[in-house]
Amino acid sequence: MRIERLAPDLCSFPLDLDLLGFRDFIHAWLYTGGPVILVDPGPSATVPLLAEALASLSARPDAILLTHVHLDHSGGAGDLLEALGPIPVVAHAKAAQHLADPSMLWEGSVKTLGDKARAYGRPRPVDPSLILDAAADPVPGVRAIPTPGHAPHHVSYVAGPYLFAGE
Repeated sequence: MRIERLAPDLCSFPLDLDLLGFRDFIHAWLYTGGPVILVDPGPSATVPLLAEALASLSARPDAILLTHVHLDHSGGAGDLLEALGPIPVVAHAKAAQHLADPSMLWEGSVKTLGDKARAYGRPRPVDPSLILDAAADPVPGVRAIPTPGHAPHHVSYVAGPYLFAGE
């Protein structure tokens, strides 16, 4: 996997899929300038590559931040926790139910996106005890900003000099 170092404290991971037009389309972000945070781990199909990239950097996130619970941004959260072990997952309160039980999210995504959803991969559940409400700003040094629009449960995050807007 390609790792793009954008600044001394910021990396981007292109999460390429074997779909036409999906090269450099989906990215995960790793910020190391305070608590180590991973923003939007991407779809479950790309988690093995992401886990390998994190291992190559000897990076273990202190928290995973989700901007919203669409498969291309958060679908891999449960798989990543399987690979890395328990890590707090920060998301909008309305997203928690879809993280803990992604069955409705999966069914709706397949109905809407068809083969694209299947290429993203079926999301695994996230242990509810690991899901933290973004509104409470549970990660020191990270501020959550509600940004509904792309999704009603959309959250952007500010960490150091960076804004992670998600979409």
